[in-house]
Amino acid sequence: MAAKKIKVALICQNEIFAGGATTYESNIISYLLKENQGNLEFVIFQAKNYEPKNDLGPVSSYRIGKIRQFGALLRSTLFGLEIMKVTGFRLGQLERLLIKSNIDIAYFLSPNPLALGILDVSMVNTVWDLGHRDLPEFHEIAGDGRFKKREYFYSNVLARSILVITDSNETCKRLIEIYDLNPDRVLSSGLFPSVEDASSSIEINFEFESNPYFLYPAQFWPHKNHKFLIEFMKIFCITNPTYKLIFTGSDKGNLQEIKDEIVQANLQNNIEILGFVENGLLTKLMTSAAALLFVSKLGPTNLPPLEVLSLGTPVVVTSSNCNLLHDPTRGIWVVEEDSLSSMIDAVNELISNKKPKIKWKFNETNRIAANDILNRLANNL
Repeated sequence: MAAKKIKVALICQNEIFAGGATTYESNIISYLLKENQGNLEFVIFQAKNYEPKNDLGPVSSYRIGKIRQFGALLRSTLFGLEIMKVTGFRLGQLERLLIKSNIDIAYFLSPNPLALGILDVSMVNTVWDLGHRDLPEFHEIAGDGRFKKREYFYSNVLARSILVITDSNETCKRLIEIYDLNPDRVLSSGLFPSVEDASSSIEINFEFESNPYFLYPAQFWPHKNHKFLIEFMKIFCITNPTYKLIFTGSDKGNLQEIKDEIVQANLQNNIEILGFVENGLLTKLMTSAAALLFVSKLGPTNLPPLEVLSLGTPVVVTSSNCNLLHDPTRGIWVVEEDSLSSMIDAVNELISNKKPKIKWKFNETNRIAANDILNRLANNL
C-alpha cells in the first residue's frame, strides 16, 4: 500500500509591486514543484486580489485584510483565543480553508501576519532579515509600532514552527540566539535567484539608452539609500559625463524627495527614474548595464545582486550585503557602506576592467536548497 502523501500549502501573500518578495515566492515555488519526487502534494494559496506571479497550476485564494489580521492577533493570546472560542470563531478563514483542503503543513513563503492565528495545522515560516533590530532608525522598518509588531510576530510564531526557513547562515545564527530556537528547526536556503536571459525583442526605451549606464533596482524607501548614489554621481560624472544611472522601483513614499535631490544636484541628464518595470524589461536592463550598484542598508542578502551576477553583469555592493565576498575576478566589488571614495575607486576599477563577463550559475545551488526543504517537509522537520 502506497504511503500517504504529505499535503503542503505554499502560502504566498505579496502583490505584483512587492519587488523581491514576489520574485522569491515565485522562484521557490517553481523549484519545489520541479524537484518534488512525488512524496509531497502541493497546493498554492494566494492572498485574494493579488495577482499571482507564477503560472504553476491552480491557486486557492484567501483573505488577508485588516479584520483577518486582527483575528489572528487575538488568537495568538490566551484571552483573545477564549473570546474567539465563545463567539464561534476559534479558527480563522485561512486555517478553515487549510483544514478543508486536508493540508498537513502550512508553509508561509513570506512573513505573514496570519501565521499568528494558526492553531491546529503545522507551520513552516520564512524569515529574510532582522531589519527591525539592525535598522531601528528607519521609520518604514521599525517606526509606528513596526518594531513591536515584528518582535511579537517572531516571538510567537517561530518557536511554534516545525521549521524556519532563512536567507543565510548569519540569519539562522541570530534567530537561534535571539529567539532561543532549536537549531535543528532552522534552515538556511538562500534566496533562490533565477533569471531568464532577456529576450532580444524587448527594447530599452529611455532617453539616453545609447550611453553606458549603471542600474539600481530598488523601491523608493529611505533605507534603500538612493541619496548616496546621487552624491556618488555628482562626483563620478565630473570625469565621466557620459555615464548614466537608472533607478527602477515603485514609490514607497520617498520618490519625490529623490526627484528633488536629483534636480538640486543638477543631474537630470545623468539620472533617470523608470519606476516599476516588468520582469522582462528589468532583465534586459540588468543585462545591458555597465554594473549594478546596490547600496541598500538592509542585508545580509538581497536578490538583485545575485540576479545580475547570473546574467554576467558585475555588481558593486556595500558591506551590508555581507553574504557576498569581494572578488573582482568574479564580478563582485564590495565597498565600505556610505563611503563615496570607496565607491568611486571600485567603479573606476570596474569600468577599466576589460575581462569577459562571467555568468554565475545558481541552478544547482537552488536545486540543493529546494531538496533540503523537501526532505524536511517530508519528515515534518
